[in-house]
Amino acid sequence: MKRALPVLVALMTFPVILSAQVIEGAGRYTYERHYTVGERMEYELRTRRKLEIGERVTRSAAVARSEHLVALKGEIPHEVVAWLTYRKLPDGAARDVSDLGPSTVSLHSGGQTEMAKPAGDPAMLGMVTDLVTFYVAVGPKSGITRLEQEGDRAMGEPVTGDWSDGETFPLGQDKLAVEIEMTGLSEKQVYFETRFRPPAETSLEAYRPWMKAPVCGDTPNNWQMVRRQPNGYLAAWGCEEFTVRSTVDRETGRILRATMSNDVARAVRFCADEELSACQPTPQMREHRDLELVLLHP
Repeated sequence: MKRALPVLVALMTFPVILSAQVIEGAGRYTYERHYTVGERMEYELRTRRKLEIGERVTRSAAVARSEHLVALKGEIPHEVVAWLTYRKLPDGAARDVSDLGPSTVSLHSGGQTEMAKPAGDPAMLGMVTDLVTFYVAVGPKSGITRLEQEGDRAMGEPVTGDWSDGETFPLGQDKLAVEIEMTGLSEKQVYFETRFRPPAETSLEAYRPWMKAPVCGDTPNNWQMVRRQPNGYLAAWGCEEFTVRSTVDRETGRILRATMSNDVARAVRFCADEELSACQPTPQMREHRDLELVLLHP
């Protein structure tokens, strides 16, 4: 079932400048997203995945496009995200995904994310959650506004992700510590690297007691999932980390381009029942993904 989003008000047919920015010298900069009501953007999100199950290796890739329209929710500008197409690479046919329903994301300091989860569509659920991650990486909770010069670093607020959809994924959770660095600064662009790592002491409660033992040495598990299969349930748990490198327009704060490198190591059991009471161990899984988000328009 798609989540109903709050009604967006004050969407106008002509642009209204919400704020303006004076470009300082290239040596100092404080991030702020300057939205224009009615502003329209189109992004392309590409993913490449390598999955290792024991000695078996599979690879896959896909691309999706989304349209972002800026509107006010209350008095805060948000991007209303409408997904357009999804295509498996290299030669899959484009699939119309415009019926998924909108999500909202915002890089404004008072903005919030409302993620419409496409239940029963794991491929698009991944695209939706990955897009949100790109926004979290340069969002207000990342610590980005405390950076002013190249080399500055800051710790952000811990992030808890949830991609449970009630259908394919009865459970999907992760918990990550966030650190951001300004890695470059030019007259027109600014560059950030945001690192998401397992917290030293995770508050992610193991879904079952046998999912508590660390999979990656002494690092506490910060990732767990239960996926419905045709003949049972796949339970997986372990450690996840990823790094996002973002190129941002200095004048507007728009994301121009960003890449993400994502690694997950997990222990796995195959279970016959939803309560996970009758399970068999399976080979461990390792997953590596490379993603790229690119602004196509304007």
